[in-house]
This record gives sequence, C-alpha cells and structure tokens, in this order.
Amino acid sequence: MTTTLRKRNAILQSVGMKMLEEGRILNKREYEACGSVPVRSRIILSHFGSWSRLINLMRSSMPDLWRQIELEKNKVIDPLKALGATTK
Repeated sequence: MTTTLRKRNAILQSVGMKMLEEGRILNKREYEACGSVPVRSRIILSHFGSWSRLINLMRSSMPDLWRQIELEKNKVIDPLKALGATTK
C-alpha cells in the first residue's frame, strides 16, 4: 500500500509540474496533445480512475503547486511583448 501511495504522489508531482510548465490546468486531451509527457494518461487513469479525481487530489494534497499553476494561468500577457516574441 505504501508503494501505491508513493507512486500516486510521484504521478501527482510529475503531472503538476507539467501543468505548471504549460501554465494552466490541462484536461486529458490537452495533456495528451503536449507530446512529451512525464506519465502516460493510461497509467494516470489506472492509478486515479478518472482525470477529475487526479485534479481534485492535486488541488487538495498539493495546494502550493496548485496556487502556482493558478498564478501562471492568471498572468496578464503584455501584448507588445507577445507581439515582439512572434516577430523574432
């Protein structure tokens, strides 16, 4: 049982860091579309049962990571900076 909990925590951490890297909470399709993901969605579903359960457990057990993802999501993008990045 302890091994299962360790695996779940490792999966939560890995998926959470991927979402932080992407700057938002990803649904299953968005996560799969990222290409290089740390854990396959099939493995995630075998440990958590559903994507929404993964999200709810991440929110409750990793509040600091959740806040960081939410802050990243709510960042205001400077339109001039974004325009400069696309023209380079």
